[in-house]
Amino acid sequence: MRDAVAAIPAVLTELQSTTDDIPVHTTDEQDVRSYRQLMDINGDPLGVLVSSTAREVTMLGQEAANLALQLFVAMALVLLGLTWLIIRKDIVGRLERLAAHMAGIRRSGDLSARIAPDRDDEIGRLGQAFNALTEELQQVRRQLVEQSFRAGRADTATDVLHNVRNAMTPVVNVTENLSGALQEINALRLARAAEELADPACPEDRRKALLQYMHAAAARISGAGSDATDDVNLISRQLRLVEDILTGQEKVARFQPLQERLDLAELVSEAAAILPATRHTGIDLHIAPALADTFVMANRVHLLQILGNVMLNAFESVERAGRPRAHIAVNATTERDGDAAFVRLSISDNGAGVDPAHITQIFQRGFTSKTVPGHGMGLHWCANAVGAIGGAIEIESDGAGTGATVHIRLPAVAAPDLADDVTLAAS
Repeated sequence: MRDAVAAIPAVLTELQSTTDDIPVHTTDEQDVRSYRQLMDINGDPLGVLVSSTAREVTMLGQEAANLALQLFVAMALVLLGLTWLIIRKDIVGRLERLAAHMAGIRRSGDLSARIAPDRDDEIGRLGQAFNALTEELQQVRRQLVEQSFRAGRADTATDVLHNVRNAMTPVVNVTENLSGALQEINALRLARAAEELADPACPEDRRKALLQYMHAAAARISGAGSDATDDVNLISRQLRLVEDILTGQEKVARFQPLQERLDLAELVSEAAAILPATRHTGIDLHIAPALADTFVMANRVHLLQILGNVMLNAFESVERAGRPRAHIAVNATTERDGDAAFVRLSISDNGAGVDPAHITQIFQRGFTSKTVPGHGMGLHWCANAVGAIGGAIEIESDGAGTGATVHIRLPAVAAPDLADDVTLAAS
C-alpha cells in the first residue's frame, strides 16, 4: 500500500486532466491498482481513493474464463458425438445392414434370406418391400423351374430370369456404391478428433483444425445421406420394374400381352436407367429430341426389356473395347411396308463391333461374343419378343473395333400425316 500512496502524485495530474469521473489504473508484478479522485460538495478535490487487487485474483478470473470455454467446447463435442451416434444408428447403420443383405443375396443367390425391419419408416418399409419381392421371386423361380421341366419350357424360365438379372444390375451397382460410401464414412476419425479436442493441452491452432475437420466430416455425412436417398429411390424403381416383369410373365402364361400406345422417347429414357456407369467407363447417352413425337404399339414391359437388353449389350461392348466413355446414340425413322407403318429405332455404340462372320449368328440361341461365359439368351430373346409383336431386329457393324448399330423395327401408331422415309431424329 505504501507503493500505492507514493504513486498518488504521479497519477494526480492524469486524474485532473479530464473532466470525466474516470479512474486511472496501474499494474505491477504483484498488484492491479485503481485511483479515483474524490470531490466535496462544492466540487473541490477532497482526496484520492485507492484500491489494490492482487494479481492472483485476476489470474483466477482468467482461469475461470478458460475453464468455461473448455466446458463449452466439451459440451459441443458431446452434442456432436450424440448427433453422430443417432445418424449412425438410425440411418447409416440401417442402410449398411440393408446393403449387406442385398450383397449377400447377390453373392449366394439364396432368395430365402430375409432382413428383419426394425421400424415402420421409409427404410423399414424398403426392407419389407425387398423381402416381399425376394419372396415373390423365390416363388416365381420355383414355379417357373417346375413348370418348365414338366412342360419342356426351360427356355422361358431362363429368358425371364435373364431379364430379371438385367433389371437387377443397377441395384447391384447402387448397392456397391452404398457400401463404398458407408466404408468412407466409417473411415472418418471423428472419435479421435473428439478425444484431442477434449484434451485441455490441445494447442489452439490444432483445436481449430480439428473443428474444421469435424465440420467437413459432418458435411460429408450429410452428402452421403442425400446420395443414399437417390440410390434407394433407384433401387425402389428397379424393384418395381422386376415386379412388372414378373407380372407380365404371369399374364403371358395365360393370354396375349396387352398392346398399348407407347411414347418411345419415354421408354428409351426409362430403359437407359439400367446402364451401369462405373469408375472406369462413363456414359454419353444421346436421345434424339424428336423421339418425343414418336409412338409405337407394343407391350410396355416387353419393350422395356428389349430396349434394356440392347442398351446393356452396347455398354458391355464398349467396356470390352476398353473405351474410357460409352457413346450411345438413339435415333429413329419412320417407314412403310404396304399399308402398315413402322418405326425403325437405331441404337448405335462405339464398342467392340461385330465380326462380319458373326452378323448372321448374333441373334441365334446360345451365341455370345462375350469373353465372360453367359447364357447367350439376351439378343435371342429380344429377336423372339420383337417378332411376337410383328416387328424385326437386325444389327450392322463395319467389323471389330468399329462399334455397332442395332435396328429395331416396331409397329407405329397410325398418323394421318405419316410420310415415307421421314427422318424423326437429328444427328
